[in-house]
Amino acid sequence: MNRLLIRFGWIILIVTGCQEAPVVAGFPGAAPSHARTAAVWGNDDRTVGAAVAWLQGHGLIVIDQGRMQRVLAKNASTEKLPLLDEAAIRAVASEVGADILVFSDRTGDVRPPMVSVKGVDARSGRVIWGGNARYSSVDGLPTTETLTVLTDQALMSAWGLQPKED
Repeated sequence: MNRLLIRFGWIILIVTGCQEAPVVAGFPGAAPSHARTAAVWGNDDRTVGAAVAWLQGHGLIVIDQGRMQRVLAKNASTEKLPLLDEAAIRAVASEVGADILVFSDRTGDVRPPMVSVKGVDARSGRVIWGGNARYSSVDGLPTTETLTVLTDQALMSAWGLQPKED
């Protein structure tokens, strides 16, 4: 609970004080009612960590990414690991018992950062929801707090949630 309050504090601080509100877009849909577990995969540890915390805060059990990496390493030769595609990651997510696979990636160049999220049914591969968030401009390199806010905003957009007003 404290983590959630701290995250909302960062959102309020960044949105109201430090810079403009992020630009968000997405095609929303709530998590399917059968979804109890999720696996998160991404290209930036900060966006993956933010997505894990957000999903846990919204009632999903998140499978440890290290467990997925061990299964991937067991299933694929070491030479193929850097060339993993979405289907291979989805297969492993299904194998470890995830209902939903969430991709949480930082895209674009370093400035301004953009975070995109996509929820995929781990068994069928059907895209359930997606969203992204970015700032029009950011001074300096993206911080963990900036990427956390963007990840939270992208997930809220993807689930059709509106930010809380004061």
